[in-house]
Amino acid sequence: MAATDVPDWRDQKLGLMKRVAAYLATEVGEGGSMDRQSLSEVFPKSQVERRLRDLREFGWEFEVRRGAAWRLVKIGEPVWEPHHSAIRQRNRQSIGPRLRHEVLDRDLYCCRTCGAVAGEPHLDAPGQTARLGVFHRTPISQGGVTDPENLITLCDRCHLAHDAESSPLESIREEALMLPMRQRAALLSWMTVEERRRTATERIWATYQHMNDPDRQALKLAIAASFADEADGSDSV
Repeated sequence: MAATDVPDWRDQKLGLMKRVAAYLATEVGEGGSMDRQSLSEVFPKSQVERRLRDLREFGWEFEVRRGAAWRLVKIGEPVWEPHHSAIRQRNRQSIGPRLRHEVLDRDLYCCRTCGAVAGEPHLDAPGQTARLGVFHRTPISQGGVTDPENLITLCDRCHLAHDAESSPLESIREEALMLPMRQRAALLSWMTVEERRRTATERIWATYQHMNDPDRQALKLAIAASFADEADGSDSV
């Protein structure tokens, strides 16, 4: 696609998603890299990552590299074209608050890929915290529909992630092979289903994070009391 086909990304009348797309097409280009700092100097930091996620619905592909860098793998649909807004409104089904809550609740408010909870630091990107969203497994542009079976909870990094060219295979393989057998087996099971399996402790913790204060306090007291009950039971034997 020629750069002349793309409007000026500085044009405030375009809307943010179209401006981000135009910027990527003209300033970054397919195969080019960008980082969070550079984008946040051009667009509002609180909104630009959401627009990148939106662009994936229209065939744009990104690869998350080590640190805060991304690579533009593929330029998708020309969302800046005049007729595209009408097409998007007709074809795209939004995820309403009730459905979003249903999916988050089903997924225990955790990223289904890496297991991160909202606000937790990313283990592979120190200084960055996870932000959760609900996304289509199969994008609307590829025939996907908006129902729970086609929706999944992901953190910001996993939603944008592709196989990174710079993945640290040697170091991570060595670390993985040093794990005890039970932990290696658990890791292999996650890799097999492409999803982190949560333990009972982690599932309870994720639910606890979204309970109201009185229920949180009641649960803590119940668990604390269970230790005393078990101690009394062992003493009486």
